[in-house]
Amino acid sequence: MAQDVRDVSRYLPELVSAIASGVVFYFVGLRQGRQQTQYQRRVEVANEFRRRLREFRESFANMTTPPEWRLPEDHFRVEEVDEVGKKLEALTGYFEDNAGWLDEGTQERLDKLTDEYAFRWADVRGRVDAEEDPEEVLRAAWEWLDQAADEVEKINEGLARAEGTRTPSWRRVFGG
Repeated sequence: MAQDVRDVSRYLPELVSAIASGVVFYFVGLRQGRQQTQYQRRVEVANEFRRRLREFRESFANMTTPPEWRLPEDHFRVEEVDEVGKKLEALTGYFEDNAGWLDEGTQERLDKLTDEYAFRWADVRGRVDAEEDPEEVLRAAWEWLDQAADEVEKINEGLARAEGTRTPSWRRVFGG
């Protein structure tokens, strides 16, 4: 019996070590799996924000294009205002549902930008509903688009940060 105890005691540290390693690696793997899932969700959200913002901006730009830049058969249509309204609603709804995946600065920029787009769209919608000529507010919105482009670029940088695909400036300086 003493021999059996010595045999068991000889393998006991290895057995305990194997069990402890298994438990530790289980929790490490669980954490890594959660991080991977969160990363994938952040990437999905960032890509969806980009897509919705791009589609909205294209529709908004089409709506606000001045008459002299349009083809002769392509006149301003009320349907364009409706389409922009739907895309704006889709963008703002997605923002309300998924803003938590973005950093605070990107959230604020996106919120301010969508608010400004909404105000400009509402000006056009109000003129159309009142059966007034919307050309003045359309031209003002068209001219504002350059300013919006700078803000969209900053938002896209924030989305890249959310994905982890943007290299921080300190890493570019020190080679990382």
